[in-house]
Amino acid sequence: MSEVFGESKAQSDEYSNLANGAKMAIIMTHVSSAITEDNPNPQKLSSTWTLAKTLMDSMPDVILTSLMADLEARGMDAWFRDFEPTFVQCNDNLETQQMYVDSWRSLAASGLLDFK
Repeated sequence: MSEVFGESKAQSDEYSNLANGAKMAIIMTHVSSAITEDNPNPQKLSSTWTLAKTLMDSMPDVILTSLMADLEARGMDAWFRDFEPTFVQCNDNLETQQMYVDSWRSLAASGLLDFK
């Protein structure tokens, strides 16, 4: 959003923090599916962790490129009219995003995740 609207430094920093939280939510969406209390599988968790780290970086970059290309092709008014519901949905998901960030912190503190 800060790239599109040229927001202030403070607003840009806030969007950057939200983007970092979204990246963490990408990781935890995938990692949480690999964690089962009944039958932990370290190999599955390790493989999922590796995939999730890749997706954390690649997914936002691909989506940003697509959004910026669409903006350039259609112009701000038409683009924002279609993008606004997505922006609202993202804001509505901030509580769940924070839950994923907190889950990651718990896993990181437990030593369960390999950060290599």
